[in-house]
Amino acid sequence: MGKDQLIEKFISMARQVETTVEVINKSAKDLEKALLKATSGEGDIVFAKPDDLDPQLFELFRKNERIIENPTDEQLAGARYGVTDCFAGVARTGSVCVAMTEKMGGSYSLFPAEHIVVMDADTLVARPRDVFEQNPLKEKAMNRDFVFISSSSATADMGPLVRGVHGPGKLHVIILK
Repeated sequence: MGKDQLIEKFISMARQVETTVEVINKSAKDLEKALLKATSGEGDIVFAKPDDLDPQLFELFRKNERIIENPTDEQLAGARYGVTDCFAGVARTGSVCVAMTEKMGGSYSLFPAEHIVVMDADTLVARPRDVFEQNPLKEKAMNRDFVFISSSSATADMGPLVRGVHGPGKLHVIILK
């Protein structure tokens, strides 16, 4: 499957579980514009320094005065938006792979009400097992803890579907092409 087909499959699967997705050019200016739009509501933004994407892509966005890069526990719990990168995406499930490292991407993806994740289109694979089989993703997957995130948090354990119980109530993926 080619890159464009993987992107289309990812978008289709992600939208089925109410994840919003946009594809933009891989530039700091375009990423800043997309992130400002995605975080345009009220509230603080916690930003995890990228584990896998070039930090220079985020330099323009990091000038936003609402960003908290080293939040206290209270600031993290109260932040509306969490912005992270991911090291891979899975087209078949519409999932992203967020590393659990000292840069706090895992925590910043879990606690805020809305998670915005930035993914390089070149790291999209067809199936979940491909994350563990294709280099260089294999090395990243085998040498760190990470989570597959497939949609916003939701549960129907005790009645109707409720979003945001175990994590963010909204997930937005920005694909850099």
